[in-house]
Amino acid sequence: MLDLTIYAIAGPQDYPTDSIEVAFEKMSHVIESGVTVFQYRDKGMAFPQLGQREQLVAALRAVAKLEQVTFMIDDDVKLALNVHADGIHVGQSDLALEKLVPQLPTDMILGLSINNLSEMTAVDDPRIDYLGLGPIFPTNSKADASASLGVEYASEILNANQLHLPVVGIGGIQLKDLPVLKHAGLNGVAVISLLTQAQDIAATVSAMKESWQNA
Repeated sequence: MLDLTIYAIAGPQDYPTDSIEVAFEKMSHVIESGVTVFQYRDKGMAFPQLGQREQLVAALRAVAKLEQVTFMIDDDVKLALNVHADGIHVGQSDLALEKLVPQLPTDMILGLSINNLSEMTAVDDPRIDYLGLGPIFPTNSKADASASLGVEYASEILNANQLHLPVVGIGGIQLKDLPVLKHAGLNGVAVISLLTQAQDIAATVSAMKESWQNA
């Protein structure tokens, strides 16, 4: 069963002062920290060497397999298939679902981002496994992020979840926010900077899990 509780997202762009090799080590530490899902996302990233991107992702996928962490790829079917990822996550402006679904193995997890009530009510494809809702709070991690929803509107959107799909919240989430987000009806939280900028990743993940479980 897919556990969305602590959903980490990262790519080399989240370590702008580090080499690809150092970024790999840091992302590996995130995967090894106790997260339940890791999504590799590198939009806007340029790799200096041919084949370096796939080598990096394949190595991260191997770490995730060893740690039994669900490994997702952001919006790249070919990459997801080549590294045998557990799944792929797409946004509203990415490849249309009717074109995407036939390319996926039947056991590959499919996640879809939603940003408002109308997008939630439009979700009707039984192939979708989970939804990503956000940004809940203002965020600097995505340059193309929509306006933040706030907890009240996010809760309203969750109430319109006709397929009863699991939903992970994303966008500016801090440790203190977890109890209210769980009570709003989310199944987990997706974070970028909370972990990529953490001084002690494992301790942060442990605190997140404790806060979520006790909420």
